[in-house]
Parts: sequence; C-alpha cells; structure tokens
Amino acid sequence: MRLWIDAAASSDLYVFGMSLIERHIRAAVRLGRGIGDICVDVGAGNLPELPADLMRRHGIQIRRAPGLASGRLEAFLRESKERVMAVSAQTVVDQRLFEFAANHESGFAAFDGTAAALAIDPQQIASSLPEAGSLEELARSLAASGTVRSLEQSDFPSYIRRLRRNLPFWLLPVRDDADRQRAERFMFRASYKGSTDFFTRYVYPFMVWRLVRPLARLRVHPNWVSGFNILLGIAAVPAFAFGEYAIGFACAFVMSILDSVDGKLARLTFTDSQLGTRLDHLLDLIHPPFWYLAWAWAIANGDIGAPVMSAAVLLVIVYILDRLCVKIYTASFHRALYAHTRFDGFVRTFIARRNINLPLFLVGVVSGFALEAFLLIVAWQLLTLVWHVCRIAWILMFQAGVSENSRAPA
Repeated sequence: MRLWIDAAASSDLYVFGMSLIERHIRAAVRLGRGIGDICVDVGAGNLPELPADLMRRHGIQIRRAPGLASGRLEAFLRESKERVMAVSAQTVVDQRLFEFAANHESGFAAFDGTAAALAIDPQQIASSLPEAGSLEELARSLAASGTVRSLEQSDFPSYIRRLRRNLPFWLLPVRDDADRQRAERFMFRASYKGSTDFFTRYVYPFMVWRLVRPLARLRVHPNWVSGFNILLGIAAVPAFAFGEYAIGFACAFVMSILDSVDGKLARLTFTDSQLGTRLDHLLDLIHPPFWYLAWAWAIANGDIGAPVMSAAVLLVIVYILDRLCVKIYTASFHRALYAHTRFDGFVRTFIARRNINLPLFLVGVVSGFALEAFLLIVAWQLLTLVWHVCRIAWILMFQAGVSENSRAPA
C-alpha cells in the first residue's frame, strides 16, 4: 500500500507536538512492511517543515503540481500498481485505519462528520476520477457512485486489546485552533483504558492532561518518564519502611500519576515500544508487594516477628495469586477480564490494586489508624481474589461459548 497526503491546504497547527503531515507519516511507517512509498502532494504550495530524520529515513516523495485534489490523486494513482491510502493534511486520522487499509483488499471511503479518508486501487478507476476540490468531496462522490464502499463502523474491528475497550474509528478535522483543542481532548480521552481504577479514571486525568501536552511538544520520550517512575517506585520503599511517610506518599502518588502519563504520551506521539511496554508492565506488577512489606515494617517498628508482618506476607501471596488468576482469563479469551461485560469493567474501578490501596493506607496513616487500614487492605485483596476465582470459574463453565459480539464494550 502507498500513502498519498493531500497537503495543498495543509494546516500549520500541531497536535501533541506534531504537524498533521508528520502524524500521517509516523502512523503509516509503524505498519512496517504494510506501507510502501509515501507521497506528500503540496499542489502549488510549499512543503511545511518536517523533521530531517523522518524525511531521510523514509524517503518521502514530494509532488508539486497545481490542480484539484481529484486530478492530483488521479495522477498519482496512474503511476501506481498498489492500493493507495489517501488522507488530508487538515485531518487527524485514526491510526487503525491505516492498518485496516493495508490488510484489506477492497477499497473504502471512511467518513466522520466533515472528515474523510480514502483507500482505492488503481484498477477501480474506470476512466477518470470525478472532479473534486477536496479529498472529502471526492470520497463522498466515489462512495455515492459505488466505486468504493462506504466503511461502516459495524465492519470495522473496534476492540483495542491493550486498552480493554471498543472504540469506533474516527477522523478529526483540524482547520483552526478550536479544532485542534477538540482533537487533542478527544485523542487524550480515547487513549485511556476502558476499565481502570477509580483514581486513574476520575482523579488523575486533570493532572495527566497538563503533563502530556508540554511533554509531547518538547518531544520527551515516554521511556524517560517510565525510567523516572522506576526510581520513584524504588525510593518509596525505604521511605515507607522507615516511617518517612511524607516522602513515601509523595513518591508513590507522583509515580501513580506518571504511570498514566507515559502510556498516554507513547500512544499519542507514536513512540510506544516493546521496551517501554515491558518497563511499564513490570513496574506495575513488581513494586506493590515491596510497598506493602514496607508499610507493615513501619507499623511493626522493624519487628519482623510482629503479627502485621505475617499479614503482609499473606497480602503479598494473595496479590500474586490474584494476578495469576486474572491471567487465566486472558490466556483463555485473549482479552482482558474487565472487558467481558460492563459489570466487569465497573468492578475494576474498585478492586484491590495499588491505586485503591494507596489512598486507603494514606487515610489510615493520617487518621492514626495505619494498622487498621493495612488489615482492611489485606481483607480487600483477599476478597478481590475470591471474586476473581468465582467470576472466572463461572465464565469458563457457563459462558465460554459467548461470542465476541455479545460481550458489552468496556
């Protein structure tokens, strides 16, 4: 598949630190072998500035020719033997549409309000394309004539496994600053997981939003944020253990917030990587037991034989068993348990996880009931394990044949 970007009337606005042309290019090149040549058609205008490494590494073709969008695209199609994905430099395009176009034989026109994207084979042009001044106008004309099919949301694979949610494809026009702000807001919300804890969903987004935008503009790589998070997670352990609660909670809550920042930053700037994903997942899995043991150590004043230390060991064992239990569902259905039904997504909001246990322990420490709060966390983690065992057993015994379509989006 080849990519054609209509940049004759390109927007000079940046979305999360990138021009729309750069966003199209980076979205396409992430397909790897699925994308061939990339052409930026500036019409009679000039090429907006693009990063030199992007131009050099991917050999971007620049075309300069006056005329309507339909005529310029037709000229490009006549030179091509492959399917062409055509997008506008005034529209932010859902990255999944590039993958969909690369993996499907037939062409299509995708619409979302006043924005459009077009995938078309040269063989689909019988004589010439109908005259059209914009890509949207051309796409609607081709769809109306039956030259290409109009892509319906029901035909599009909307489930995003890593986000545990269904999300319809989208296209967002960016012609002025108000459009840009709407696009950034939508993309930020769309980057959130469909099921997560109460604080990540309702409390932290205000702060995450104000961190992601400047970091994106400054081109800060999310792996740097993940690395800093690791340091905060480690620093919290001795702080908690020696009763330096102010430092411990500061490190812990900043880490919890930044844990949302690195993922959003990676997805919104096409900088997600296997290393970053592994760092993020390993940190999420490994650090809670060390925090729990440090909390108990501080409560016991360093007495390893204190009953609270035995409770901490139980908490760690239950935590590990709970995480393994949830993996059984993932291995069986290749999706997250919390996307099975809306109810499972709701339960995820409150189950025992770091972002729920941390505020509970903070309230206990501040109110002078640290031991009671810790025992409540142990009990809540145990109840979470019991719930997951019963729920997954029920699903495996009675709902294993439930189709993907019958599961409500999370």
